[in-house]
Amino acid sequence: MAAAFDYVIVGAGADGCVLANRLSVDPGTRVCLVDAGPDRNARRAIVRVPLAMVTYMAPALAFLGGPRLMFWFETEPEPGLQGRAMALPRGQGTGGSTNVNGQIFIRGQREDFDHWRDLGNPGWGHDDLLPYFRNLERFEILDEPRSARHIRFGERPLAEQIDPSLHGLDGPPNVAPLRSVNPMAEVFLDAAQRAGHPLNPDFNGARQNGVGLYTFKQSNGERVTAEGAYLDTVRARPNLTVMADTKVTRLLLDGRRVTGVAYRRGGEEGALAAREVILSAGCFVSPHLLMLSGIGNARDLDRHGIAPVHDLPGVGENLQDHLDITLEYRARSTAPYGVSWRALPRNVLHVLDWFARGRGLFASTAGEGGGFVSTDPASDRPDIQLFFCTGRANTQEASGFAGHGFLMHVCQLRPGSIGRLTLRSADPADKPSILYSFFRGDSSMEPLRRGHSPGAADRRPGPVRAASRRRAGSRPRRDKRRRARRLHPREGQHAVPPGRHLLDGPRRRGGGRSRNAARAWHGGTARGRRIAHARHRVRQHRRGDLLPRREGRRPDPDRIHAGTAAAPTRTPIPGENPMTDFNDRTILVTGASGGIGGATVRQLVAANADVIASGRSQEALDVLAQETGCRALVFDLTGENAVRGALEGLDLWGVVNCGGFGGEIATPMDTDIAVFDKVIAINARGALLVTKYASQSMVRLGKGGSIVNVSSQASLVALSGHISYGSSKAALDNITRVSALELGRYNIRVNSVNPTVVMTEMSAFYWGRPDIGGPFLEAMPLRRWATEDEIAAPIVFLLSDGASMISGVSLSIDGGFTCRWSPLTLVEIR
Repeated sequence: MAAAFDYVIVGAGADGCVLANRLSVDPGTRVCLVDAGPDRNARRAIVRVPLAMVTYMAPALAFLGGPRLMFWFETEPEPGLQGRAMALPRGQGTGGSTNVNGQIFIRGQREDFDHWRDLGNPGWGHDDLLPYFRNLERFEILDEPRSARHIRFGERPLAEQIDPSLHGLDGPPNVAPLRSVNPMAEVFLDAAQRAGHPLNPDFNGARQNGVGLYTFKQSNGERVTAEGAYLDTVRARPNLTVMADTKVTRLLLDGRRVTGVAYRRGGEEGALAAREVILSAGCFVSPHLLMLSGIGNARDLDRHGIAPVHDLPGVGENLQDHLDITLEYRARSTAPYGVSWRALPRNVLHVLDWFARGRGLFASTAGEGGGFVSTDPASDRPDIQLFFCTGRANTQEASGFAGHGFLMHVCQLRPGSIGRLTLRSADPADKPSILYSFFRGDSSMEPLRRGHSPGAADRRPGPVRAASRRRAGSRPRRDKRRRARRLHPREGQHAVPPGRHLLDGPRRRGGGRSRNAARAWHGGTARGRRIAHARHRVRQHRRGDLLPRREGRRPDPDRIHAGTAAAPTRTPIPGENPMTDFNDRTILVTGASGGIGGATVRQLVAANADVIASGRSQEALDVLAQETGCRALVFDLTGENAVRGALEGLDLWGVVNCGGFGGEIATPMDTDIAVFDKVIAINARGALLVTKYASQSMVRLGKGGSIVNVSSQASLVALSGHISYGSSKAALDNITRVSALELGRYNIRVNSVNPTVVMTEMSAFYWGRPDIGGPFLEAMPLRRWATEDEIAAPIVFLLSDGASMISGVSLSIDGGFTCRWSPLTLVEIR
């Protein structure tokens, strides 16, 4: 198929619009920009009006057209957030999230970019990127000093406090000060100064510390989008094609060489051929497309029936995001923006003011003031960002439009949590599975705790305290601390941890050296600010310089690669029990689709383990993965090649051998030997195979570990009819003891648990019979059946550091059944 285009750019957001502009400068370069959403959005009224952003996520206002510009993802239940799933709104259509975001323009901390450079990426330090930052903005305060005449910091006009060497005047997007400042923003600045925070007239200046008013991507009181700034100005170029409402479903490949994209549009399917494909569809869609196309972790692809084209385990990994707590207050006055009868005449005037002068309420996003603050006394580098919003209805989680109040967002700038994105299925219509792993790994909530201190309500400086009536929705906790009302992520991105370079040589992004390779631009390590669009644009300006021109030398067409990095060490959350905190150690649980296995997975995930759940039922494992965030792995316990293939390459610290098969109820005289062989193959041989290959991984890593085999009380005492099952579990107990003897030198502990009956549908057919279950419970001191959680808890304990001196033990979990064993008792239990 002949290439119809030189470049196909998938995704018309902040990155895609810049790339389309830069790459189409050459009239001989054919560029196609593809996006799943609508086109020509910059002139829509709902986009132009800055305040209209509050309507995008309000169902009652859907008739205004906001939902058409939104696309929603959702996380899996987050273990670090007590199992809560979080909504992830993203913009769609030409302009992407610049159509719907808060318009605040923040570059980032100097240290962030210098860190990128120090990781081995020359040309990506702050001073290297400063020319690009200057070239991408028209800084209105310098070009038109009168635009900021109404804003004063101290005794000097704002324009006189801006360093012109750090800003540009000729860039496509206009960066402007607030057209109108709500009195509550001034109250916030006054209060912050009384609390000891210095004023900062320019967060994109020489320093970021302090509090101040944000600058915005606006012009004359209207939103400036990436489409309006970069795309609309070049639409007339004959070599540029824009395909909107077109969903790319996968990449087309010839071997490992990308040759184009397949798409769906208006119920029809088609394909675009290209010399190069650039994925700029965001941190969720870009890796999702790679996986759907056979580029990613080969094991995960195989699980979904996708033939791996290139095994790149890093695709979808290293997902990072900023976590945001929102404190919500109701106000005594109508000074904050809001809807009420008292404010109705003023709000009508605000509408007229926006139409006439581009000023007033509708020229604001409500998020007017803020700051960058360090919560670490030993460092002055900010680790939290503040947003002071002069109204309550400005976020997806705000309580509504009625009434008056204000919000304070506390956002963690370097969260440390590392998550992942994986496939749910091979269907492009199915959204990917997303897990951020907040407060796990090298992630602590301490900056957020310090940023929102328990006594914040009492220590608010006078002006804010006088303006507020009460914190809406807050309730005292048991420790009498006040809790934040909202918690949600901000500006997600995939990030490359230390050890993975941002650039592969002088002209290619890591993971995309093929001449026609798909390239998903992922950020660096999490940056010291929430608003990322300044960074998006500068990297695409620089990327336009790095992309080879048609006449230039082409890179090696057969290489696509990704680096590796060690898993981070988690910082325990204060109050957690370190004896049962697994610090993101990787633990394999076989038989996880069953009751005890599933309960063990849930308890391990709650104890901060990185759990790989294995079993026979893909459907059951997928449900468990969605519930807990564990990873699912299907393989056959009875096949050595299957076990070896599944476990090779896994960096395991622990194993729970919970896979098992009950077999039949039979005596030695009438037992079916084929059933006996199957029971032994699964319960004993299968566990030994897993132990064999898992222990090799544990020895290789040299960090010790723990193995727990799930045996049975049937291995300790003779139970009628259990000739096959009891024999297999007795063999498993011996495997436990010998393994403990052999692996102890490597600091690997091996134990088994020997549980009694857990009454399930499977066990009820036998143990539910009164003539069987009755005498059994009479012989048990506790006289009841066990629960799955009662078996899982000792398993988790034996895995944990709390059992660091326990090895070679068979722990009975049987309500005291075996402590009173006698031949008479057992004879009566038929």
